[in-house]
Amino acid sequence: MTYRDLFVHLDNTRHSASRAEIAVDLAHRFGAHIQAGFAECDPYLANLASKPADVMYVAAAAESRSRLEAYAREKAVQTAWSTTSVRRDSALAKAVISGTRHADLAILGQYDPEGRDSGVPQDLIEQVVVHGGRPVLAIPFAGEPREIGTRILIAWNGSREASRAVHDALPFLVEATEVVLADLSAVAGVEAGEGEPPCAAIARHLRSHGVETDTETIPVKDITAVDLLLSRVADRGIDLLVKGAHGQYGYPHLHQGASTRHILKQMTVPVLLSY
Repeated sequence: MTYRDLFVHLDNTRHSASRAEIAVDLAHRFGAHIQAGFAECDPYLANLASKPADVMYVAAAAESRSRLEAYAREKAVQTAWSTTSVRRDSALAKAVISGTRHADLAILGQYDPEGRDSGVPQDLIEQVVVHGGRPVLAIPFAGEPREIGTRILIAWNGSREASRAVHDALPFLVEATEVVLADLSAVAGVEAGEGEPPCAAIARHLRSHGVETDTETIPVKDITAVDLLLSRVADRGIDLLVKGAHGQYGYPHLHQGASTRHILKQMTVPVLLSY
């Protein structure tokens, strides 16, 4: 299994160029094709039939496309391009979701609270994860991660979402130099198989794919398991977090989706999310 088709969402934010380069680097690494979608929301757009696209939008899209295609040529990566300008956040999310449906992996950027005028809704990643049916690689706005997937931490709680995330991340996992299984099953109330630790079965399954793992238990303390998870990411020098979206990861149990939103706000490394 590998990634053959990547979708990357681009926009007029200051982090978009870095995201485009990451997409090209990953496409080169996995031998994949890129579908790039430049999409923003313009609340002043009455409708596409009565108003031409904004001059600044057209210029920003053209510049973004030029950068992407130039870097892709250097890496011998094939690309396709589309642009979308809509009035409502819901329409933009729908357009991006549609673009991801034919990809093995969607690459989106973390919402930057300092870029409120970017024309990108705050919950775009969450909408794409839940409704797109494809795994999403969320790229943090802080820093410019170049190495992704050499040291991976898997947030494992035995849920359907966690299982999806692990299998969607296999192309990264089989190439990683270190993979840590963070055992969150006690937090989620998941029982292990008789006579074996909670992560034993998934560790055995990953070993069948040639992936060796270390296991670390995330204990329940005075702070949430999600905060402990992020702390482990920093302490161990992790460069990719793999997590099921909208599962129960907090203690006491957070409202469904709260842990995903917390991760998306506080993330400092790329996060692969599946639902």
